[in-house]
Amino acid sequence: MIHKSFENCCQSNNLLINLIGNILHIQIQFNNNKKTYGLCITVNLIHSTEDTVSIMMSNKQPSPFSRRLKSMIIMKHVNFGLFLFSTLCMLLPTSIIAVLPGTWPPVNAPPPANAAYTKLVDISKIRNAPLTKTNATCAATDTYCYWTCSLCTRNATDVITCPNKLDWGLTLDDGPTSFTTAVLDYLDTQNVKVTFFVIGSNVYQNPDILLRAFKAGHQIGVHTWSHTALTSQSNEVVIAELKYTADAIRAATNFTPKYMRPPFGDYDDRIRDISTQLEYWSHLPST
Repeated sequence: MIHKSFENCCQSNNLLINLIGNILHIQIQFNNNKKTYGLCITVNLIHSTEDTVSIMMSNKQPSPFSRRLKSMIIMKHVNFGLFLFSTLCMLLPTSIIAVLPGTWPPVNAPPPANAAYTKLVDISKIRNAPLTKTNATCAATDTYCYWTCSLCTRNATDVITCPNKLDWGLTLDDGPTSFTTAVLDYLDTQNVKVTFFVIGSNVYQNPDILLRAFKAGHQIGVHTWSHTALTSQSNEVVIAELKYTADAIRAATNFTPKYMRPPFGDYDDRIRDISTQLEYWSHLPST
């Protein structure tokens, strides 16, 4: 049964739910009063002691940056159900326009393997870490340095801290979207440069926003095509996730990125080997 307030608020909705590895990913688009709204929720199911739900909304209409920051909400030990949906129907309008020229995979879904991309990697040199499975439990021994379970990193390939103790870097994930324009406006007022780890599907839909970020002097990195948990995908699909995104960035900015960040920090030695052969340094969330 649908909670009545959610039913009234979210008529004509498009709902996409994916459970990939240990990650529950929900995308909702719905109409209300002739406006289109969007909601994205991700949940890492592996951490049973502290389930965290991230809710992100975006809005093309201008508003103060401080108000937009309230769009990111972290909830612990939440009763993940209709209460959450019924209280989050007051979202802001979003707008998506696909303008990047060329032939690209469907958005917001893992891309198909691309033979030309696969040839760039020597599969025989990739460690044989198993693909993660839905609701998998963490192994007692972490053989393949699986960040999701153990926060394990490799100094030779992973960037998690700045070289100097008092240095720090600001990174922003998942754009470019209409929300990014407000972020760029604010960064301009503060004369601050950041690194945007961008999703290829969003680059395809908002290349002009990415180009603005690049021209403003911000660093651009790869955050996969579909924001999927990479350890749940085959070698060929992981390669396509990274390369389609890099090519979309290059098509939009004429810039070739050299950094990648795995969605959800979902990363192991197999994904490291692929990233290294594609000449990407990996930026993991700070621990």
